[in-house]
Amino acid sequence: MRTLVTDPLIPGPLWTALAVMSFAVLAGYLFVKPPRVPAARRTVFGVLLAAGLAGILGLLLNPTWEELERSRLARPTLGLLVDTSGSMDTPDCDGATRLRAAADLARQLRDQLGQDFDLRLWRFDTDVRALPAEELGALHAEGVATDLAGCVQRALGSSLGEEAALVVLSDGIHNVADTMGQLTEAARTARALSVPIFTRTFGADATIEDLSVELATPDDVAFVGREVPIRALVRHAGVRQGSADVTLQAGDEVLASRPVEFSGAAPGRVEFPVKRDAPGLYRYVVKVAPLPQETVRANNERVFYLRVIDTPIRVLILEGKPYWDFKFLLRSLAEDPGMSVTGAVRMKDSRVILREFRRDGKEPNPKQPPEEKAETLASGASFLASYDALKEYQIIVLGRDAQAFLPAKNTENVCRWIGEWGGSLVCARGQPLLTIPEKLDAVMPVRWKGVAETRFRVQLSPEGEFLGWFPSVAALMPSLATGAQVAAVKPLATVVARAETQGPLEGMAAVTCQPYGAGRVVVLEGSGLWRWAFLTTGGKPHGEIYGRFWNSLLRWLAASADFLPGQTASLRPTQSVYTSLDRVVIQLMVRDDPEISSDSTPLTIVRSAADGAEVGRIAAMPGGAAPGVFRAATGPLPIGSYVAELARRDGSRNVACAFDVQAPVQELLDLQARPGFMKRLAEQSGGQALSDSPAKQIQAGYLEQWQARHPEQFRRTPAWDRWGVLMALAAVMGAAWVVRRRGGLV
Repeated sequence: MRTLVTDPLIPGPLWTALAVMSFAVLAGYLFVKPPRVPAARRTVFGVLLAAGLAGILGLLLNPTWEELERSRLARPTLGLLVDTSGSMDTPDCDGATRLRAAADLARQLRDQLGQDFDLRLWRFDTDVRALPAEELGALHAEGVATDLAGCVQRALGSSLGEEAALVVLSDGIHNVADTMGQLTEAARTARALSVPIFTRTFGADATIEDLSVELATPDDVAFVGREVPIRALVRHAGVRQGSADVTLQAGDEVLASRPVEFSGAAPGRVEFPVKRDAPGLYRYVVKVAPLPQETVRANNERVFYLRVIDTPIRVLILEGKPYWDFKFLLRSLAEDPGMSVTGAVRMKDSRVILREFRRDGKEPNPKQPPEEKAETLASGASFLASYDALKEYQIIVLGRDAQAFLPAKNTENVCRWIGEWGGSLVCARGQPLLTIPEKLDAVMPVRWKGVAETRFRVQLSPEGEFLGWFPSVAALMPSLATGAQVAAVKPLATVVARAETQGPLEGMAAVTCQPYGAGRVVVLEGSGLWRWAFLTTGGKPHGEIYGRFWNSLLRWLAASADFLPGQTASLRPTQSVYTSLDRVVIQLMVRDDPEISSDSTPLTIVRSAADGAEVGRIAAMPGGAAPGVFRAATGPLPIGSYVAELARRDGSRNVACAFDVQAPVQELLDLQARPGFMKRLAEQSGGQALSDSPAKQIQAGYLEQWQARHPEQFRRTPAWDRWGVLMALAAVMGAAWVVRRRGGLV
């Protein structure tokens, strides 16, 4: 249908003024001072002249034919995605499972929309697969995980055509990595392709009763013959109160069993001491007995790897003045067969007493005394003056008033040793210097301000209880004294314990830990910890607590480092337990290794821990800008236990790590539906979350989207730009001229 519209060539007010003036002049010419011609001839002349003026004014209005052109709505494609992951088997949709409710809706949409859309059906969990319509009634929720965003992306890339929409029927659970990022990216892709996504969420806040084991650390380091604890938490989702037996196994042998009680929301805690008399990598399994009604049992056990070494940890202790703290710490560490200790105490400016206790690591007998060497030095600044000499130590312990050991150059060496070499610094008695220089302040987890000397007791934080450095009776032990108050804890620091006292120090961070580069820094506030070595509380001896604390702390620092004592290469999995869906990534770190250079491609051999059979060989590629860091990655591995080792020319296996591959269980544990995720996916793609009339909502929503993408278009054709119109106007004006001439007017 065509419509005649005007599009004036000049502004409307100007056109109106021009028209009024033209006809006014014409009227004046004809009636005010009429020409001397007969009235009849004058009338004809006036009519013709008025018609000519009207024609010219009409041309200035630019009359145009406007015709509406509509795009034709072709038959679009509608993709139906039905979630068949394990969580869809939850029966919380009016007695039916989520999958059954989703399949019923898919069948309803197929029947109601089959005439308007070209339907395609898919089922999805970790991948998208075609779903024949006749199999809708025979679906099973058996997927081990849900990659909601990835499956939407694959559906969008499956040649849906230019005109298409997606319908996602799911509980909204997306339990692969980078949940929100991938969902947002999928929605943006759909919007860019003009494919609106319509979603329907099934399910509610379903929970199950489940016991699970969580380890304080998945691996640890011990010296031969030294006992270390394996600490575990037993979490009890959906179970408010009860008890269970926890066992420790090595292979098929049950080494120990402990009952654990749990109530409220707090997890149960259990600890197993273990030790080995030969170096090596040992595998333990901590298991909790499942509940009778428990369906998911794969998370009822966790694997712990203990690396036993015979190379002692090298520790350097520096004290600015002779204190009891220094004496007791030096004696305690010297008695530990896993430590080689060097201690220096400044007696006065020109006299530093040095005592060194070394072990060769070949004799694991704890009764074997270390070799002791003592000497007197003129200055303490020489200890930290050489960066290369610092590499001999894994841990440095600073006491108070340590400024004699830390001039500017030495401070720079220590900070570099922590960040680049991976050393650990322990400030054993709070603020180590009266004034902290800027470089040293950068590595410290806290900042201090001076106060009057105050006493306090130690109260563990939840993180401190889990790490297990302090015994549970720490709050009952003798108080500590400090003349400095922690004014601020830095953002990356972890507070292991707080002060329990009356006054300004109440709640102050008493023990803090912070990573710095490749190393760590630990600050212990207060003096007098040595009293813990011999006092008793309430008639119960606690003399072993002092040694246990320092052994646990220093062993944790050594185990957290990239390299163990004596190592030039280190293999570490990025996680101790993978699922059968994960890529296995192993990190290789090298320093001063004669076989491996920065441009080499070292090989990592993966073997089955059960029979030692080789599973594969992986080339380790440079893993970043830092030299000596490599990454070896392989695809998902079957469920089992594995050992990765560095391929050496001599065939030795002294650089190795272990990891486990387990079945994924998150799909069966996290059953809470996520309508928020589904709504966000729909709205960000330009679609809608479906309600009670899904078929009509899809039709209306898609039509609205289609009209937004295809706005109305008009074809415009000038109505006056034709030879007939121009000839008629010329004829009228010509006739007016002829009539005028015939009347005798020039």
